[in-house]
Amino acid sequence: MTTDSIISFPDIKEIESQAALWVMRADENGLSAAQKSEFQAWLNSGEQHREAYARLAALWGGLDILEELNDHAATDSHQRPQKPAIAARWAGLKALAGTLFATPKFITAAASIALVGILGLTYQLINSSAQLHQGTYTTALGERKTIQLPDGSAVQLNTNSQIDVSYSKTQRKIVLKYGEGYFDVAPNKQKPFAVYAGNGIVTAVGTAFSVFLRDEKIDVMVEEGTVALSSTRASTGAATRTLTEQGTTPQPAALLGTVSAGQNVIFEETVERVDLIAPDTVQRKLSWREGRLAFAGEPLSAVVDSISRYTDISIDIEDSDLRQLPIAGSFNVGEVDAMFEALQIMINVRIERIDSKRVRISKI
Repeated sequence: MTTDSIISFPDIKEIESQAALWVMRADENGLSAAQKSEFQAWLNSGEQHREAYARLAALWGGLDILEELNDHAATDSHQRPQKPAIAARWAGLKALAGTLFATPKFITAAASIALVGILGLTYQLINSSAQLHQGTYTTALGERKTIQLPDGSAVQLNTNSQIDVSYSKTQRKIVLKYGEGYFDVAPNKQKPFAVYAGNGIVTAVGTAFSVFLRDEKIDVMVEEGTVALSSTRASTGAATRTLTEQGTTPQPAALLGTVSAGQNVIFEETVERVDLIAPDTVQRKLSWREGRLAFAGEPLSAVVDSISRYTDISIDIEDSDLRQLPIAGSFNVGEVDAMFEALQIMINVRIERIDSKRVRISKI
């Protein structure tokens, strides 16, 4: 028997997780026209999807999206239906299910399951929502990972990185503990998206940018839109740290300015450097998202530093002139040997393997 003949059954837990995500999206932020279309396609992809959503929506109280999808049935298109009272939600569920799904079998099954399992499902939904809104995500050395967030935003974590995600009704907060992340932010003016890194905060409403925490320095590159930079460290940095260590409430973050698409900024207490970069340079610097590292004239020392982030091999460059040698080319992340071979061909250097974890580059 070949694998082509194997039928994969739907993952019920995954379907319920997706249903909970749609319920919360609709309840907290409402859905855009594109999201409504995506939601309708998800509903139409299987009866398990429809049953899971109706069951969780009834418990959550998020039936409004079903009403919005059926606005065409309203006699006055300029007047939105009022939200049903809690006592009437079960009747509303049956009516809406009949209009949207037109399957009596589904109505009976959904209502029965919801009534019998209300306490257990409520507990599951509360725990599910906590997982969707909060979490810690980490990548190991050489690993990359993409995290889909409940509001439609996405984070791509680079090698050896960690973020803490904390979503609430009033904020979208990400703490970059170490490493680098690329943030593609879903717009929500009522709930800004803030990335905390070191002593800095990068705030956006709807944009795309990367944040790299280099010791205490924050390296921000904006691909789309605009972000605001703030510092949690006052001008009297040492005094502020002392107050914080003693438990005194620190001073509010100080706004340093805004950064727009095509700008690369390094800051901490103040903005230390601002560079204007061309779109193709932005893409080259973000090529790690596709598993590549690309260079166009960076010094060898910078190339080695970038590649070293993906391996536990220590690479030393002995000669100072060699460290400044400009390099152009691209490598797959983690392919240290390929870089060594390219260097030997391009600039005729000596590669010495001191041991399994240390390599020295020197002139011949």
